[in-house]
Order: sequence, then C-alpha cells, then structure tokens
Amino acid sequence: MCYIDVVKNMVKIYYSIKKIDNKLKFDEKQFSSIVAEHIKRYKNKQAFNQSFQAWLLLDFVVQKILKKSLKEFKIEFSKRGKPVCKDFYFSISHTEEYVAVALSQKECGIDIEKVSARTKMGGIASSIFGSKENLSSEEFYSLWTYGEAAAKMLDIPVCEVKNLDENLIKKEYIKGDNNIACITCQNDFSLSEV
Repeated sequence: MCYIDVVKNMVKIYYSIKKIDNKLKFDEKQFSSIVAEHIKRYKNKQAFNQSFQAWLLLDFVVQKILKKSLKEFKIEFSKRGKPVCKDFYFSISHTEEYVAVALSQKECGIDIEKVSARTKMGGIASSIFGSKENLSSEEFYSLWTYGEAAAKMLDIPVCEVKNLDENLIKKEYIKGDNNIACITCQNDFSLSEV
C-alpha cells in the first residue's frame, strides 16, 4: 500500500477538477493496456474524450501525490465495472465540460455534474432516492452527486443509495461556476486540492 496521509484518524482525500481541453489528443501509450482498452470502449467521441481526460487527470494526481506514474500500478475492474487498485483508492467522474478525480488510502467516491435549470427534478430524485419532491436545481444536483459518489464508493447501483444510512457516509461538496461535485468517504476526511 502506498503512503497517503492519515492525521488523527482523519482521512486525507486528494482531489482535482479540471475543465475538459478539446485540444488534448489520446495516446494509448500514456496508459496501461487495460486502462487504454477501457477508454477505447467508448464509441461516442464526447464520452471517449471525457473518459480519456479523467484518466489523464488521475495520472497527474497520482504522480503529484505518490511520485509514480499511474502505469506503474495494476488497475483492474470490478464485476460492476468499478476501476480498482490494490495500492490506493480512487474515483473518477466526468460530465459535459469537466473531469474530476479523488485519491485516498480509504474507499472514496466522487461525482461531478453540470448544473442546469431542470424541471421535474423531484420526480427523478424521488424515483431513485425516495421521497424528495419540490427540489431546487441546487438541491437536486447535491442529492444526485451524493448518490452517484456514494454508489461509486460502495460499488452498488445508484438506486440502492436510498437504502443507506446517510449518517454513515461523510460527504463534502465543491461548487464551481456551473458545476457541483460531491466527494464521499465512510471515514471523517479532509480535502486537499491538487
């Protein structure tokens, strides 16, 4: 296991959020073969670019914190498709314009969403998270990113998040100009931006 800070039972989660740069070009030599194949499975150009840049950002954070390239670590995928590494925990997310990653020594999850003025958000939230009606746009995206981040952390379907005790999952929100991200962990944690 690689060394990542723990201070007084407080988990440190390193995170980074970046705007997608459409000028970056994919080079599969940048990644291990399993990660490159995972990225290439996206046939939609936008989804491919989002995945590629999220993995590129994870490599950047791993190099900054662990002083090694992501290629030096064995990445595998769970039966549900969650990327995992035995040396550290991480989570990745992407949305239309942004990619986000989290890195820690404990299980963590991250989700980022572009905030837009949606209608009927309560119905969507209620069908997935239980009875949550009349939500503002910010409330909806806070709930949605929490659900996605918790599901990624626990490697469960997002519809099962409503069955969890919310008090057992710690969460922090990071709000941008037109996006919101949620980071989750089952331990108390502090955030450090990379």
